[in-house]
Amino acid sequence: MKMDMDMDMEDDIDFCISLDKNGRTTFSGGDSSIDYRCKSVLLREFAQHELDDLLLDAEIADCALLPRTFWVGSNSTPRCRLERMALEVFRHHVPENSIYDEKISGAEWWVQIRPSSPSGRYHVLGCDEDGVQFHWDKDEEFRIQTQMCIHPHLSTVTYLSDIGAPTLVLDKRADLDGALIQNHGDTCGFLSWPKKRKHLSFDGRYLHSAPADLLPEGKFQEQCHVPVEYANNAHISRRYKRVTFLVNIWINHKPMTVKPFPAGMIDKLSCGKSRSTEIVSEDKSLFHNVVEQKACTMEILENDEIKRLDSMDWNFGCNAFNATSGNQRIRLKLSVEEIQKGHIDGSNISIKWKVFSETDSSASNANKGVDIIFCNGE
Repeated sequence: MKMDMDMDMEDDIDFCISLDKNGRTTFSGGDSSIDYRCKSVLLREFAQHELDDLLLDAEIADCALLPRTFWVGSNSTPRCRLERMALEVFRHHVPENSIYDEKISGAEWWVQIRPSSPSGRYHVLGCDEDGVQFHWDKDEEFRIQTQMCIHPHLSTVTYLSDIGAPTLVLDKRADLDGALIQNHGDTCGFLSWPKKRKHLSFDGRYLHSAPADLLPEGKFQEQCHVPVEYANNAHISRRYKRVTFLVNIWINHKPMTVKPFPAGMIDKLSCGKSRSTEIVSEDKSLFHNVVEQKACTMEILENDEIKRLDSMDWNFGCNAFNATSGNQRIRLKLSVEEIQKGHIDGSNISIKWKVFSETDSSASNANKGVDIIFCNGE
């Protein structure tokens, strides 16, 4: 499917978007050349001072006065560690022999920090201890201008600490108009607990969040408590936060209005002192000899008499849907007790919500076994 757009905007944009049958932007090599599975690897070890530099850069990039996300093109020369890291993520996931337009392909990157610094985005918004609400990654400006949703090929999360809520991914998708695509069979999910150097990747069309209430009560405050003797040590204090580096991989489509990190801010980053963008030794990338991490499995039935299931109820984030979506909610059942066991070692859990039978997967019984309900909450 092709869409020809002539949009009267600041740069008088005129472009064509080609989507395949799965709703992804097309490129030579096709879907089969990219691994869209939910999975994680553990990045190559890097020294504590290098991690501290990344945490400093993340804090600067999190400033509420800066744009929320930034762009680095697939053929760009990185100017800082965060751009280099974003490009390594892109090149790891996109096969080298893929053919695409380098001018409109690359990595959209940003950081999330909880709790953030006084000038940080989430501190200013007053949601320092909140999780990340359910949402789809998409070209936000394109959606505003056209009321249509274009998703990245892949969404990725790289954890720079062992702290905070897990990432929860569900194989729920939105159509081009931003409406939920109903799936009346089993629902699959993937839950990833933070672990320093863990790199999580998943289909960029999937619904995801980081629900704070999956942590044991009071655990986040405990994890973020800085010992008194380090209270005035900025380097060490930054280690006591949930810090994630997010990269969306775009092929043959550049998100509208997303620009590179401001040139005037580069010298404020750690590379401004060291003049180096290196994260690890020059001969080995972050993904050198990585191995896919295993995931525990969990199946959930509506009337499971063995597992103690908890009914969870969460809001969707702003702009999750088009138009009248402000009060949409998602409800599902989980064994929170079982899930919380994974926070100690940063493990993964592959989850499946099972329907009872073929008759229960019919449209009239949608989500009865799965117990995921999209509704107008009050």
